[in-house]
Amino acid sequence: MFEEKMTNCPQCRKPILKKGVFSSPVQFDMRCPWCQTNLKVTIEAKIVTQIISTPAEEKIAQLGNNFTNI
Repeated sequence: MFEEKMTNCPQCRKPILKKGVFSSPVQFDMRCPWCQTNLKVTIEAKIVTQIISTPAEEKIAQLGNNFTNI
């Protein structure tokens, strides 16, 4: 049986899947149509939506407070 699914972007909180219909569990990457955040969406019994960091964002996070002004 098909079940309608809906979820919101964890960054901007606007809907990204509205009345999505999936027949089995699935996982995919997408960009939020509102704020352009990279997302990983997992459809199971419940939907799990996570923000995907880009390599540049990960490097900035690693540098943290060690980043000095030039």
